[in-house]
Amino acid sequence: MSVQTRLRRIAFLVGRALFGGMLAYSAYENFANLDGRIQYAESKGVDQAGLLVPLATGSLLFGSLGIVFWRLPRLAAGAVLTFLAGITPQMHDFWNVDDDQRNAEQTHFIKNVSLIGAALVFLSIADRDRE
Repeated sequence: MSVQTRLRRIAFLVGRALFGGMLAYSAYENFANLDGRIQYAESKGVDQAGLLVPLATGSLLFGSLGIVFWRLPRLAAGAVLTFLAGITPQMHDFWNVDDDQRNAEQTHFIKNVSLIGAALVFLSIADRDRE
């Protein structure tokens, strides 16, 4: 195996660990503060937040760990993508909040959009691995 191939494999492993690990930590934090997350979702107008927040967080945890360990990668990347695409516009609707909250919500929105981009990259790599 060439040095370049080894470096690519290491970079892919580190990238998966950083991306998936950060998302797994976020899912852990959501579960650790589930009541607060549900209340926040309810304040944003999410119907059935008591059901949807744990389900969405479970999807995030599954997807993030799947990316870290590269198990069921299409399903894992799709779960992360679905989580982020589903929650970002409603939970971080900076265009609907007061000025004092707008900057924080816009920052979270932009961060999540960049994470959606990364999830799309992992999804495309997972599809390529199937060819």
